[in-house]
Amino acid sequence: MSRALLLIAFALVSLVGCVSTSPPQPSPEVQTPNPEIADYHALRDWLDLQQAVSVMSEEQVVDELVEVGEPEEPQAWFYVALLNQQLNTYDSWVLARDALQVLIESEGLTGGQRQLADIFMRYNQKRINWYLAYQDASEEHAAVEQQLQEAREQNTVLEQKIQAITDLETTISTRKEQ
Repeated sequence: MSRALLLIAFALVSLVGCVSTSPPQPSPEVQTPNPEIADYHALRDWLDLQQAVSVMSEEQVVDELVEVGEPEEPQAWFYVALLNQQLNTYDSWVLARDALQVLIESEGLTGGQRQLADIFMRYNQKRINWYLAYQDASEEHAAVEQQLQEAREQNTVLEQKIQAITDLETTISTRKEQ
């Protein structure tokens, strides 16, 4: 019995020793920030900024653009691009695209930030292309409408001439019968 008690005591002491010890903690000098976490936080900041800009009124956007002025750092370039993107004008989309192009070519961006800037740059380029295609289609539509109007006018003139010739023939035919 003492032998069984001794084994139980030894097992308990072993288990208590295992539970009470914690894994070794790395020293502060060894800890390095995880680049994926830093990339995530930088990207999250930009996405939060985009969400904040997306709910701004046009007046607020214009006021912010005036206040920001000429951007110098990547965060400011991104903010200016977002503000211009929010305005619904061709010139603003061009400014947003150009700001994003400068941003993409700058150094110090994380991979996620560069990808997000590229997505927004392509988005603004698509808007510019759509607008230009719309303008071309509108001009073509106006030209076709003009041609249609001219054809209708010519048709009306031809109908009047045909009616005049028909009336003339009827008059000639009536005189011959008399």
